[in-house]
Amino acid sequence: MQRAMIAFGVPFAVLRLDEPAVRFVAARNLVLLRPDLHVAWRGDSLPDSCEDVVATVTGRRGPELVA
Repeated sequence: MQRAMIAFGVPFAVLRLDEPAVRFVAARNLVLLRPDLHVAWRGDSLPDSCEDVVATVTGRRGPELVA
């Protein structure tokens, strides 16, 4: 995900939290938050195409193109 964000020129930081309460609230192992703290994507493992996720969450792809 970090490589895809960098490739799209999107600022990105990784924050690792090992607290059970955080996992409970997020309901997933991985969460992609926008700067306004809106959950843009979440999953238990990385998606098949991080580039597709980044394109979608940054608005570089219209919803009609998302499979």
